[in-house]
Amino acid sequence: MKKKHKFIYATFLPLIICISSCGLLSSFFTEGTSSDTQNNENKTGEQTDNKTGDDTTKDNDNKDDNSGNKEDSGNKDNTQEVDESDDTEREDETILDPKDIIIREEEPTIKSNKYHEGFDKKIYSSLFPYQPIIRQELPKLSIDTPDGSNDYAKANLYSMDTIYSARKNNTIKYLDCTISLSNCESTFSFENISGQVKLRGNASCYSYKKGLSLKFNEKRNLLGLNNNAKFKKYVLDPLYYDATLLKESTALYLGKQMFNYDNLFTSDTTPILLYLNGEYWGIYLLKEKIQVGKNRVNIDDIEKREPAGEYTGIDTGFLFEYDGYGLLEEQYQLSPVFRIDYNNNAPLRTLEGKTTYQAHDTYMNYGKMVNEFTLKSDIYSQDQLNFLSSYVGNVYKIMYEAVYNKKYYVFNSDYSDIVLKTNLTSKDVIKKVVDIDSFVDMYLLQEMCCNNDMYWGSQFFQLDMSNKGNKKLTFSSAWDYDWGLGRGKTMNSTHLPGDKVDTLYAAYQFDDSYTNAWYLILIHEDWYMDLVKEKWKLLVDHGVLYNALHYIDEYSLLLENYYEENFKKWVFELWGNEVDEYAENYDNQPKQAKYLFKWLAGKFNYLNTVFGDGTKLFNF
Repeated sequence: MKKKHKFIYATFLPLIICISSCGLLSSFFTEGTSSDTQNNENKTGEQTDNKTGDDTTKDNDNKDDNSGNKEDSGNKDNTQEVDESDDTEREDETILDPKDIIIREEEPTIKSNKYHEGFDKKIYSSLFPYQPIIRQELPKLSIDTPDGSNDYAKANLYSMDTIYSARKNNTIKYLDCTISLSNCESTFSFENISGQVKLRGNASCYSYKKGLSLKFNEKRNLLGLNNNAKFKKYVLDPLYYDATLLKESTALYLGKQMFNYDNLFTSDTTPILLYLNGEYWGIYLLKEKIQVGKNRVNIDDIEKREPAGEYTGIDTGFLFEYDGYGLLEEQYQLSPVFRIDYNNNAPLRTLEGKTTYQAHDTYMNYGKMVNEFTLKSDIYSQDQLNFLSSYVGNVYKIMYEAVYNKKYYVFNSDYSDIVLKTNLTSKDVIKKVVDIDSFVDMYLLQEMCCNNDMYWGSQFFQLDMSNKGNKKLTFSSAWDYDWGLGRGKTMNSTHLPGDKVDTLYAAYQFDDSYTNAWYLILIHEDWYMDLVKEKWKLLVDHGVLYNALHYIDEYSLLLENYYEENFKKWVFELWGNEVDEYAENYDNQPKQAKYLFKWLAGKFNYLNTVFGDGTKLFNF
């Protein structure tokens, strides 16, 4: 694993010198960058309708895609006492002096005079080096099946029960195909490579323009994603519920910057033109699949443990989703599911002082609490499932009791139970069981993107209980933001809370459904909110927020010649319901993209009054 470069800075002056020489500061911020001296050395982190979420359906052949050599994880020693006082930084952290940080402006791939004023350049920071791959033209991905029929991509799946029945009955299944990639660099182009394709997702499977899973017979990289890492499986996101076609890539850009900084995975993406059996199928977003594997969710892989395909120990890695569809996964016996009771559904408090409870669903769960977690990695025993239910439930209880009741619990030596301790603090006990950096990252991403699916699903966790794992509950793998970033209505015009700019989102409650207990505990701790503010300042100072807005412009300019054809193929049915009442007349993609830009700029400005120095970052 690469070393994390932790940035401790006593003054921001060297960075100002770096980027002011490029003439960028005047367009980077409208009121300049805060020059307050900050000493952060003592603040170190650990580094409703049928559309209510989208899943990464677990396949039974995840083991085919994992790369890297088998690691000797050994067996966990259950006799060793849990260290109650350890508060050290990760061993893979190094300290970077400000003079070693590089920040510079760069020319965009797409040259145009249509950029918003001041956003015609992009910013490179060596602390947040990830930049999306943007080409002058969209690559063409072709999928051809032996029978030449596209009926599989037109299936009439009119309800979630219909979709899950089709999965159970193997009507939705992988089909043999050949795959070709063209209109791109010669190093990435290929013809008639063997693979398989099938329908995927929940809401994206329900829509007319359906999501697809793509699986190659041999590992390969597609279009340079994730630094050319090779895998068999990829996802084709139809972007059907997003009139901008930009929300998912924008959210995953922000997520990837934060999670990469903390050595965690979020999918890389790039837009493509899809053709099925020679028929134009529209603009899709090519994404990496969320799965266990080196260069993806890098935790201990149960498939590499002996006996292969039968390992039943708990000292391995687990990937699972907070999942509003968990009841259906369980009912149709498609994936293992476990539950927690959220500390007997103890009351929660939002930042504005409201009392609330863990989200209750009014569609799939018929008013029941959303408390299911669906496994996205393989397990081979009921004991493993029972362990996950106990462990995750106890982690939640440790967090809740420490923050709300000032009672401090720790795990016993084999993680089978928790015991009450004295002379500890909330920070002591929580940092032992939670990867704090990941909780900071996901919380900030929810506040920036206001994802209306936040309470429902597509929230992924990883846990590595192997000898090399940190044995901490970790947020992972941002996913599925097409119902966020300014969306204010559902398909039947029911109001959603995610359209508001001048308010917090994950830390507040909007009605009985729109809450997620995992975000309503740590926000009451000053030490945690200090870490949130520290991460926010890094995002501001290193141009991550600026770049998110720049890429909305650049992607929109790239795609402008392709939008009309896409929306002729797939008539968008949500015009007027896509965003809030002030944008109901934004009845085409360019208008929607401009609204997205201004909405996100406004959200960044507001969040800087909460987490930053209060200045207006962007003049929109």
